[in-house]
Amino acid sequence: MNMINWLDDTVYSGMTAIMSPVLTEVVKIITHFGDVIVVVALSAILFAIPKTRKSFGIPVSIAVIVAGVLSQAFKYIFARARPDEIYHLVQASNSSSFPSAHTMLATAFFAVIALIVFHKWKHSGKRTGILIACDAMVVLVGLSRVYLGVHYITDVIAGWIFGFAIAYITYRVVVKRKSKKTKKKEEPSEDDLE
Repeated sequence: MNMINWLDDTVYSGMTAIMSPVLTEVVKIITHFGDVIVVVALSAILFAIPKTRKSFGIPVSIAVIVAGVLSQAFKYIFARARPDEIYHLVQASNSSSFPSAHTMLATAFFAVIALIVFHKWKHSGKRTGILIACDAMVVLVGLSRVYLGVHYITDVIAGWIFGFAIAYITYRVVVKRKSKKTKKKEEPSEDDLE
């Protein structure tokens, strides 16, 4: 437990060293990409568009639903208190701290997209750009929760691990299994996100 506390305190201390009014406003924007309403809205858009429904919409929606349910279940089981309110730079929900639901949802969402693009799309600048953007959002949303004082880094690490596990299992079960069952694979093209 001492190692966990040391890690939490060390990372937060590093965050306080770089805090500034401008950076705080930027981080507040970034953290919204882990909001339930934002992640659900983005998933719904991918599901609603016929071109992206099968290739992205269905697997992303499944991953997000599973991540949402499991994050709340884990919070109930572990019941870890959040950092003291004096550190909060944004309003936090009354739920427990472990794991970070923002991180878990964002990771599940962006990691599924990254896995599909990585394995299905041909090498191109667009492919590379999407992979970098997805990876960046996963990292930045997680770190934003620590910067804003509403989570410990260990909450975020757990969110990354659980979120990626959900994304990977969803990809293997939903996307790969579908590919094996169909003789003619419905591979998402680079035009699917346009």
